[in-house]
Amino acid sequence: MRITSRLLASMVLVMVIGVSASAQQPRPGGFGGFGGAGFAGGFGGGGQNLKSTLLSNKALQDELKISDEMKEKFAKFQEAQMAEMQKLATLGQEDDDQIARLKAQIKVIEDRKELLKGLSAEQTKRLDQIDRQRMGLAAFANEKVAKDLKISDDQKDKFKTINDELQKDIRELFQAGFGADTQKKMQSLREEALDKCVELLTADQRKQWKEMIGEKFDLAKLAPQRPMRRDN
Repeated sequence: MRITSRLLASMVLVMVIGVSASAQQPRPGGFGGFGGAGFAGGFGGGGQNLKSTLLSNKALQDELKISDEMKEKFAKFQEAQMAEMQKLATLGQEDDDQIARLKAQIKVIEDRKELLKGLSAEQTKRLDQIDRQRMGLAAFANEKVAKDLKISDDQKDKFKTINDELQKDIRELFQAGFGADTQKKMQSLREEALDKCVELLTADQRKQWKEMIGEKFDLAKLAPQRPMRRDN
């Protein structure tokens, strides 16, 4: 099947927004690499940005009780970005072309930031809670989370040990061969590691952590959906 111009534009848009989102991801601080994408992170690893996901993910929109008016703004935003990315898809690898792509990435971030100012304080709070759930064990390596929870150096060292063990277990899991239940086993390992970290928190920290993540959200619903394929 031929890839239509609309599908090509969708693919480029996803790539550009993905690069932009990755550039914004908070970097783990002081844990010697703890929290790297793909191992300690929650569903989707460290590269997923919920601000981008919110624009098209119905489950997340429903959870935040996004109004129909706001959903329409999200749709128009994505249509405008898709049109821009379709133009960029024709660019080559010259310096000017690469500069144009970088400018497009910056504009995606700036426009999205302006758009999401329309969220209420409660919606923003819930989005942050779900984002911490998504981060999983890596949340404790996040600078802001560690600061808010007043994580001690001793706790950081113990978290790193747990994370190292988790990565080792996951590597062994993959070396044994990828099966139908591998993803489920990996998620179980992550949850167990997170529980170990939570147990290391003080009573006050655990109470605060519970408030920081809120009610449990089904992270599987954050899985990116493939763009519709159409043939001309």
